[in-house]
Amino acid sequence: MILVRHGQSRHNTRETDDLNSGLTEKGIWQAEKTGEFLLTLPNIREYQIVSSPLKRAWQTSSIIGEILGCAITPCWFIREHAHYDSGYPDHIFPLIINKHKDWVYHGHESDDYFIKRLNRAYYDYVLNGHIYYKFKPIFVSHGLAIETMINLALGKEEIGVWDGSCMNCSVTAFHPKTDVPNPYLMKYVGHLEVEAD
Repeated sequence: MILVRHGQSRHNTRETDDLNSGLTEKGIWQAEKTGEFLLTLPNIREYQIVSSPLKRAWQTSSIIGEILGCAITPCWFIREHAHYDSGYPDHIFPLIINKHKDWVYHGHESDDYFIKRLNRAYYDYVLNGHIYYKFKPIFVSHGLAIETMINLALGKEEIGVWDGSCMNCSVTAFHPKTDVPNPYLMKYVGHLEVEAD
């Protein structure tokens, strides 16, 4: 399993109050650098992207997917913790409604529900992915969702702590063939150290 936080969004920089804003120029650059970095990881051709449908994650996924040459699957389960009603890209929403109609949730959600849906994504794509999907997942999601997915992978069914350490386009990767989940990259951002001119 690989976890990637979306690139810098226009809401991250306070350019807009739109909670479902797209990427900044820096966010686009971060996504490009992340795609190039992921291309260097072993067995990356065995992976496909599973993306939150929110614009910032979907744009990040599209850029990375183009670089990796892999498919992208929208996944309602890994979207941001819903404290609000959010718009989703028109071409994505029908796919989500059809696939996850029992999980569609608007407005505020409890922490328990948040953990439950992330656990469902972990179960479907990580624990049983070899049965259902025949690929390993690169989850492109949001900070708190990634912190919580890390907890789930480490056997802790509890919401993550948002402390700012899961930076835009950080990469967390777990060894796929160990009995105990063992991250070999934890919120890594070394690929973003040299910024574009």
